Order: sequence, then C-alpha cells, then structure tokens
Amino acid sequence: MICCADCTRLSPIFSRKCWLRPVRFPCIPRRPLITAKSDCCRKNDRGQISAIFHQVVHFLLISLNPLRWLQTGRRVAVDSDRFRVIALLAVPLAFFIASQALTGTGGLIGATVTGGCLLYPIALLFRCLLDPNRPNLVSAGQAGIASIIVVAAGLITWLAPIAGWPWPPGNLHPLALAVIFVAAAYPISFLTISWRQRADRITLFDWLLALISLVAGIWLIAQTGRYAEWIGGIDEFTTLDLAVALVYLSLTLELLRRSVGAGLSLVVYSLLGYLFLGHHIAGTFGHRQFALTEFAEEMIISMNGGLFGVPLQVAASYAFLFILFGKLLEASGGGQFFFDLAAAVAGRREGGVAKVAVVSSGLFGTLSGSPAADVMTTGSITIPMMKRLGYGGLFAAAVEAVASTGGSLLPPVMGAAVFLMVEFSAIPYAEIAYSAVAIGLFYYLSVYLQVHWRSRRLGLVGMTDDQIPAVWPTLTAGWYQLVPLAVLVTLLIAGFSPAFVAAGALLTLLISSTLGKSPITPARIVTVCVDACCAMAPLVAAVAAAGLVIGCLNISGLAGKLATLVFTITDGSMLGSLLMAMAITLILGMGMPVVAAYALVATLVAPVLLELGLPALQAHLFLVYFSVLSAITPPVAIACFVASSIAEESPMAVAWQALRMALVAFVIPFLFVYQPALLLQGGVIEVALTITSTALGIWLLSLAIEGYGRRQLRPGERVLLLLAALAVFSPYLLISTVGIVIWAVFQLVRRRQPLLDSTTS
Repeated sequence: MICCADCTRLSPIFSRKCWLRPVRFPCIPRRPLITAKSDCCRKNDRGQISAIFHQVVHFLLISLNPLRWLQTGRRVAVDSDRFRVIALLAVPLAFFIASQALTGTGGLIGATVTGGCLLYPIALLFRCLLDPNRPNLVSAGQAGIASIIVVAAGLITWLAPIAGWPWPPGNLHPLALAVIFVAAAYPISFLTISWRQRADRITLFDWLLALISLVAGIWLIAQTGRYAEWIGGIDEFTTLDLAVALVYLSLTLELLRRSVGAGLSLVVYSLLGYLFLGHHIAGTFGHRQFALTEFAEEMIISMNGGLFGVPLQVAASYAFLFILFGKLLEASGGGQFFFDLAAAVAGRREGGVAKVAVVSSGLFGTLSGSPAADVMTTGSITIPMMKRLGYGGLFAAAVEAVASTGGSLLPPVMGAAVFLMVEFSAIPYAEIAYSAVAIGLFYYLSVYLQVHWRSRRLGLVGMTDDQIPAVWPTLTAGWYQLVPLAVLVTLLIAGFSPAFVAAGALLTLLISSTLGKSPITPARIVTVCVDACCAMAPLVAAVAAAGLVIGCLNISGLAGKLATLVFTITDGSMLGSLLMAMAITLILGMGMPVVAAYALVATLVAPVLLELGLPALQAHLFLVYFSVLSAITPPVAIACFVASSIAEESPMAVAWQALRMALVAFVIPFLFVYQPALLLQGGVIEVALTITSTALGIWLLSLAIEGYGRRQLRPGERVLLLLAALAVFSPYLLISTVGIVIWAVFQLVRRRQPLLDSTTS
C-alpha cells in the first residue's frame, strides 16, 4: 500500500510475497532517513518499530496456537508449472502400479494382456487418422510414439525371462510398493493442498516440504531391500534411519492436518500422547515405557502396523487403480452416458429429475467410490436442473448428497473402504461384492421411494419429452462404456485379485474409448493421471494416519483394553454393542474420508463384534456401511456440504434434510446382522422370503416417514405403518406375519381410499 510519493514499496519482511503468511505491512520510504520526508513518511518511521514488533508477536501467536495447526488446508488449482512437476511424478507412478498389477500373468491371460497393451495405441492411431470429421494428426503422432514405446516394452518383457534380465520388477514386497507410492504421492499432495484454508496459493514452504518428502522417499526406496528382510532386535536401526523416520512421520502429521482436518488428527495425537505417556497411568490402561527409537522402528518397518502398513499397501496396490479407472471413465464421457441412461429410464416418473439424480449418482458412485467426488461430478448437472424445474435447492442438494453417498455401498467397485475390508477380514473381494448386492440395492430403493413420496406430496412432475433421451439411441451411442464394466465384473467373478481386475478394466477402457467421440489420447492420460493423483491426497493422508493408529494400538495393547471396556458397558449385549459400534463409527467418521473412518473402527470395534460371535462378513460390512453413512450425518456431513455449495443453501439445513431422507438406510445394517439371508447367504427360499419382506418393510417405513401416499396421512396412520414396518423387519416369522396382517387389514379397511399405490412410478 503506497501512501505518498516517498513510499514506493512494501516491507520486504512481511510483504504480499511472504512465503508463509501474506500480511500487508506499513510502507517503507525509499530515501534515506536523513533526507527531508513528507508527514506521512515521518509517521510511518515513528510507527515502524512498533509495527514490526506487533506483526512478529502476531505471527508467533498464530504459530503457537494449537487450534491453528488443526485447521484443514485448501485444495489449490494446479497451474502450468506445478502441472509439469506433478506429471513427472504421477504418470510414472500410475504406469508402475498398473504394470505391477499385470506383471506375472502367464499363459492365455498373459497373452491377452500383452495383446491389449499393443492394441490400444494401434487402435488409437487408426481412430485419429480415419476420423471422418477431421483427422487428428497431433493425437495420431502421440499414438504412434505410444505404439513404439509399448512394442519395445512388450519385447523387453517377453525377452526378460529368457535372457535373465531383472525386468520388469514384478511381485515387489508390499512394503517396497507402499514406499514407492508414498514417495511420489506425498510431494504431489503438498503441491496441491495449501498450508491453511485462507491461503489460495502454494508457497515456498510447500515446495520445501514437497522436496523434503521426495528426498526422504528416495532414501527409503533405497533401503526397502534391507527393511523387507528386517529382524527386530538383531538388525541395527541407525541414527540416519531414525532421522528419516521422524521426518517422514512429521510430514505425515502435517499432510494429515492439511487434507483431513482436526478429527483424525486429534485421534492420532491422542494415541501418540498415550503411547509416550501411558506408562504413568496405573491400572488396566497403563503400559511400559517406549523409547523413541523403538517407536520409530515400529512405525516405519513393522508389517503389523505403522506408516506403511496394510491401509497404505491397499491404497498403493489397487485403490489407486480404481480411482484412476473412475477418472478415465469420466474423461471418456461415461458420466454423461450414465446420466442420459438414467434420464431415459426414470425421467418421466413423478419427481423425474430427482429420480434421475438417484439413479445416475448410484451408477457413477459405484465407480468413483467417493461421496464428495460423486456429488461434484453428477451434482453439478442434477442440482441446477432440479432447481430450474421448480425443486427447492434444499431438496435438490439433499437428494444428490444421499444418492452419491450410497455409491460406495453398491457393487462392483464399492470404494476404497471395501479394499481395506478384504485385508482386515481375509474375505475375498468377489464374495464381499456378491454379498453386498442386495443391501446396496435396498439403500437406493429406500432413497428412491422417499423421493417418490416427497415428489408426490409436493406435486413435482417428471421431465419433459424434449429433455429425455431415447433409450435405444443412448445405448447405441454409448454401448462401449459398458464394456469395461462387463470386463470388471467378469474378472471379479473369475476370482482374480482386485489389482488385476482394476488394471484389466483400465486397459479395456483405453481400448474401448477409441470407439467413441472422446478417445483417451496419451495427452489426456497425462491429464487424468495428474487429476487422479491430486484427488488421492486426502486418501493418502488418511490411510497413512490409519496405519499409525493401528501401530499405536498394537504397540500399546489399547485395542484389547477398549474391547474389554465396551464389553463392560454393554454387558455383552449384541444389540447394545451394535448401537455403540454405530455411534462410534458415525462420530469418528465425521469429516473423515470413508476409508479412514473404517480403518479406525475396524481396529477398535471389529474385534468386539467378532468376540460376540458375529461373523466377519457381517461385522465388517456393518462398520463399512456406517462409515459411508457418516458422510451425510450432521454436524460434519462432507457430502452435504459439497452439495450445499452447488445449491447455494445452508450446509446444516442440507445435512438434516439428507439425514431424514436416509433414515430408512440406517436400519439396513441391523437387518443384515440379524438376517444373513440379506447377504445372499442361505437357501433360495429363505433368501427370497427375506428379500421380499425387507422390500415391503422399506416401502412401509419410507411411506410412514414421508407421511403421504395418495393423500396426506394422519398421525395415527403413520404410527400404524411404522409398527407394521418394524414387525415385517423382524427375523422371526410369526412377528413378520403379524406385520403383514396389520398392513393387509389396514388396506382392506381403507379400500375406498387406498393408502398405497398399487404400483410405484
């Protein structure tokens, strides 16, 4: 700020170009103090020392304020310079992880993979040269270069076993894969998330942290051979090992604060405090004293927990590939295809646009696996459209938030939390996806019905004919978008590993995109890889912190002590333990990514449910379900907050509206715990009867909550429907029969004014 002709610049100490805190500072005169000055400059000279002192004290107070360091950072748009740097890390990382997933396959599968790798650049080359509208020579040149690279890589891969070359480095140790992933992911995260919410740019301090994380990561990569064969108590943990470990742990805590926020950060800090100070506690919750070297060794090298433990290994091996698959599908036009398909199927019904939002968000959400990302992708289309057609912004945002959240529960992908469940429960991924089909569909049935009754009560009509695409032309134009999904489901059923399934679907998507209007060229691959790695920043921090939590719990033995505490509070009651597990999961999940919330409760709560005799599938699915629902649970409902920003509505109002709309979904986890047939376990007749009664109960309960069928329901009628729904949900046949009889008698009495439609639009 220039106040006179003699004052021509800002202070070099705290100027707008300050690398830490952009603070305006009193102006400094250009001329020496001995020369004549204006009154304004004399005034600035007198206040210069006091102003400097004031700013220094203010900065120290900010730095020493613990609440300031728990605030979340801000996602900053990637400029051209940072794009190049991030691309140098993101593209090799994506190709390396994909190659790790595909390497080692032999026979017919290996030949198919090799043929697919060769087919993509060739198909893209012909697609660019033979474009009937305009040949794209730039993309054709990229495809030609890609063809040469892929052919050379294929020949090297084929000749390597014959010649005895150590390439490609397939079947890496999980610790090595996790270290390589973090070495690239940490610098990318520091270059995309600012140090505080108000900072709208990446500072020199962020670049310094990115450089430190990269250098430390390269050093750890060089040590993975030694760490993979580590024997505790025999191998020496050197001073340099300790220094790098502490640096990396500090970087993890800082990245956690920036990308996830106070919730998980407080959990990690509390456990670290308990680990180092717990030896002062007497009684059951006390433990022995731990040295700093022992702690650092366990956090970096141990496979039973720590920074590079199971959560980070899962994110590195195949969660990243599924996220990349969703980004590539969106880039090829898959999001618009699913929206058009949903509009063609459900657009003409009452509340057509809202139902389109439910269906399209479910279709896309099962691939993205992130409620917030799904809201941003599909909500940017559906929310404005609903508002234009007369829907309230509050209703539109709530519908989109609830519909997008359920995508993480719907097979075949189901999000990163299910990948962690594979490791924690030792249940194959295909079995989990198969068991979750019915409960995922029931989630969307409950949301669809509540949207239907609400639309009928508000008099909301469907979309007009000119807004609805025809089904057959939509399928004809975008059928190739279904090919990667078909390959994904086929590989899952065939029993391949999740990493191979994701990589195979990725390869199929690259090939099939050449048949559409938006083929994925090498330049677009680079852009998508950068976008995927930037979107991974919160997930990377969350899974790394989850590993630290697991490590602290294992070292201190706190997990077993908490299980004993829960047993004491609930007195061994299954229902009491389930209610406590639900409360803990929803509280811990507020403001956290789904994968972080599940990783915590899988360590803290799952052992309690297993000791009560609950099977592993039901116990872990119960926790996954409520980890997902935490995204729409007030007061910190991430999916609702994102939707509210699009709809320009109050975040808390949207959160409470979404909670009401998803109330039926909160009942479903308790149903499959007490009725395993909902997980498609048991005989055909038992499964069919359970699914039928559950669908009827969801229908009745959603109607009781909304209070409107063909007309407004009286309070007594709503209470009666609620009781009938709860009776139908009962696992006991006699009680379920009573509920059905209550509903049938009520329908018979009210036959002149039917309470329920014979069919639902």
